[in-house]
Amino acid sequence: YSNSHDNFNTQNYKLYSNYKDSLNLLNIVFQYNHKRALDTDLYYRTLQSASQKEQRNLYEAKADYKGKLKNNIQISTGVDYSYIKNSEILPESFLSENILTEKYHENNLSAYAESNINLNKWGVSAGFNVFNYRRSFDDDNIKVNTFSIYPKASVAYNMNNDNSLKLSYYSYKNKKYGKFVSKREGGGG
Repeated sequence: YSNSHDNFNTQNYKLYSNYKDSLNLLNIVFQYNHKRALDTDLYYRTLQSASQKEQRNLYEAKADYKGKLKNNIQISTGVDYSYIKNSEILPESFLSENILTEKYHENNLSAYAESNINLNKWGVSAGFNVFNYRRSFDDDNIKVNTFSIYPKASVAYNMNNDNSLKLSYYSYKNKKYGKFVSKREGGGG
């Protein structure tokens, strides 16, 4: 194996904005990420040459807000949008001459809202997360579209300064950029 032909370039730009006063906190982030990889390798053991090329552009905008409505009521809300354009050329396997080309566009939109209420020794929290994921593969006209709502709720009782009881339920989607989900892995739908 020789790595003398690897060419990898990534650029990441972020713009942050924050506002804070005694009752409110607002964070806004804009991000652009460009990734380019060109890898041409010769595997001596099998005398097989492998080449792969990837180019990805990610655009993201995110805003989060936390505020107090009264002394005992707090709200949190936010939204996150991202757009990814990806193009990859890679071998089907290192023992195959077949080349795979995958180009796709991806849109992700997520939002959340939550409210916390504190009354004496009791605390109650309720909210939800919404997640919309869309990916379309250019070459095969395959489209993936999912929409999910994830609720969350909790009740807490503070017995004293050192002990409390809490009952909660939540589920969420952990968004991961750059995870390779190919059309071969279930891209129909």
